[in-house]
Amino acid sequence: MAKGSDGSLVLMAIGYTMMFAYIMSQLGKLNSVEQRALLALAGVGSVILGIATSYGLCALFGFFSSSMNQIVPFLLLGIGIDDMFVIVQNFEMLDVDVSHLPLEKRMGLCMKHAGIAITITTLTDLLAFFVGATTKLPALSNFCLYSATGILFVFLYMNTFFLGWFVLDQRRLEARRDALCCCIKKGDGWKPNSCSQRSYMSTVFRGYATFLLHPGTKLVVLVVTAGMASLSVWGTLQLDVDFDETIFVPKNSYLRTFYDNRDEYFPPSTGMSAAIYIAKVKNVYRDMDKLKSLRKDLGKMDSLENLNMDTVFDYGFERFVDLNLGEWRGYPEVPMKRPMFYETLNEFLFTKGIRHQQLLRFTEDEQLQCSKGPAPEIDLIITPFQHKV
Repeated sequence: MAKGSDGSLVLMAIGYTMMFAYIMSQLGKLNSVEQRALLALAGVGSVILGIATSYGLCALFGFFSSSMNQIVPFLLLGIGIDDMFVIVQNFEMLDVDVSHLPLEKRMGLCMKHAGIAITITTLTDLLAFFVGATTKLPALSNFCLYSATGILFVFLYMNTFFLGWFVLDQRRLEARRDALCCCIKKGDGWKPNSCSQRSYMSTVFRGYATFLLHPGTKLVVLVVTAGMASLSVWGTLQLDVDFDETIFVPKNSYLRTFYDNRDEYFPPSTGMSAAIYIAKVKNVYRDMDKLKSLRKDLGKMDSLENLNMDTVFDYGFERFVDLNLGEWRGYPEVPMKRPMFYETLNEFLFTKGIRHQQLLRFTEDEQLQCSKGPAPEIDLIITPFQHKV
């Protein structure tokens, strides 16, 4: 697991570095004043604070972290970047008429719209993950709890920590101070280079919009969409429900190596093992007919095997009674009284049925003893079986 975690940390570091470079190029403009490198760093820092808070709180309340939780930092990074862009873009799209207002007023007008957008997105994500946390799979449930907690705190940090840094960065920009060293102030004659004032993304999307509105393009889009929808429906109907516990284990961990070597050199010749547990059987000597009926019903299932070989009260116990207790020949059709049943069971479990001892559990204050006398009260009966391959 440690090796898998180390690999994920390297990937996370690379991913966060690439996203930081992307944010830095998109939030500001490529000149020494309008660049927003420090604001991009504050945004990534808000996400990291959300991750740390999520892991800390969930661990404090006893929710374990599995290998699935390695996805959480990337998930929160994507959500945090989206919130960051929404806030900055809404501020830059404010009407020119409000440019004379104090920065605090303009920031309030910005959050009037951006706040609603990121709040609705956050609430939707929280609802989805909290519903996912109700699953009965512990690893998946904890992953959803970690994610939901992280999403909540990323939202809070974006509206507090990042927003505060945004105000400071905007004051710096309007005062024409350097983006990396705010102590350096540009003179009144400073002008940004013409290249930094072009919006290449807007140019690309204008061209794309023109292309998309062409009648031929519309027809192609409709055909491709219908084809993809049909293919998706067909693929969904072909899905098989399967569960493989090894997919949750990191590929380069020692446990995954063990699983891979086991499957390669010792392939399973039978299906998965399972068992039926019958607890609180105080009157088992009276219910032998019910246990026999259960065994017969299971034996009729074609998907099971090795059932009669490992059942405690199988034909071996009945033959033992027939051979050693002539007066009870025909058991269990002929009822046996309680003292005689437990004495016979004790003798059976230390002779012909010694391999069945592991399939019985007795009351805590009593132990099975190799001596004449009755066996202890039975607390649990285990009936193992295997599925066929």
